[in-house]
Amino acid sequence: MTICSILKRANQSSNACLFHNQPNKRMKAVFNNKIIAESNQTIRYDGSTYFPPDSIVPAYFRLDPDFSTTCSIKGTATYYTVNVNGEIRDQAAWIYEDPKPEAASVKGYFAFWRGIRILKN
Repeated sequence: MTICSILKRANQSSNACLFHNQPNKRMKAVFNNKIIAESNQTIRYDGSTYFPPDSIVPAYFRLDPDFSTTCSIKGTATYYTVNVNGEIRDQAAWIYEDPKPEAASVKGYFAFWRGIRILKN
């Protein structure tokens, strides 16, 4: 359980625990033994590591226009399917193209799940 989830259960503001920059920490997202994103300008927000848009390898990403989710804190997420050498993970990456003001820091940044590993260099 994260501190954010504890604060949410207690109906307290959790904005202070949601965001922090990770400058000078080289992070990478790896799938099927390939680096699909790499940056030292990631943001840790609400339990996920977000990568700047210029850090991804675009050839591995395909927009999934028929799938989105809505978060009460961040807004509506747009999802991407990740395909690396024929190994596919549907909706494994997401971005907030027009986030709520509280989440403006992650606008356009990519986060991952569904088997995408996040590693420190």
